[in-house]
Amino acid sequence: RTLFAKETTLQCDLRLDWRNMYGTHTINVFGGWRYNNYSYSYNYMRGYNNENDKLPVMNKNMAYLNYGGTNDNWIDMTLYLDANYNYMNKYYLQGSVAAETSSRFGRETEGGIQFAGVSWGIFPSLQAGWLVSAEPFFNTDVVNVLKLRAGIDYSGNDNISNNAAFTYFENVQYSDRLMGVKMANIENQAIQWETTRRLNFGLDMQAFDNRLRISGDVFHNTTNNLLTLKELSYL
Repeated sequence: RTLFAKETTLQCDLRLDWRNMYGTHTINVFGGWRYNNYSYSYNYMRGYNNENDKLPVMNKNMAYLNYGGTNDNWIDMTLYLDANYNYMNKYYLQGSVAAETSSRFGRETEGGIQFAGVSWGIFPSLQAGWLVSAEPFFNTDVVNVLKLRAGIDYSGNDNISNNAAFTYFENVQYSDRLMGVKMANIENQAIQWETTRRLNFGLDMQAFDNRLRISGDVFHNTTNNLLTLKELSYL
């Protein structure tokens, strides 16, 4: 038998970050470009009854000959922008937006936007916080820190096969020395991101001279365009 495999991974995250204070106002903005490129290829061949035990040679005359391989590639790209603001270290606001594209999806997606010949998913987020214990009316010796939080965000998932949106074939052995191909997947150019909307409310509290710390969250998630495998009926 013989086998050859090669794997290559390329990752890049280029970011610009800006921060400044204007009296009691603090602003931090950063954005960037993230790129991932993964490729994997291999091929193999195996058989029995070699003609020369001292000098093994792979050839088509071997018994029960079997060969195959794959050529896999995945590219993911994200443009993102994030902004953080707080006033007097009491009121906090964070907003972000990301535009993502992936080679795992087709070109006929219903969501997102079309740009540069590919589909982009748009995922915004907004979070707010209020440090109640910093207010003048908050006067208690029991609770030292009390912060309330709330927000909404959208996220995308592309955890599927790299070739899920395309038709492809795979080899199959159907005789002693003969190989054929069969359809392994049916094209679906409408496959797109699994999108989850998350609503969350939470609080952070420290009490009894910071000896007790409590943090709690309540959230509600809604997922659309769920990515899952399903067997089709033969009927």
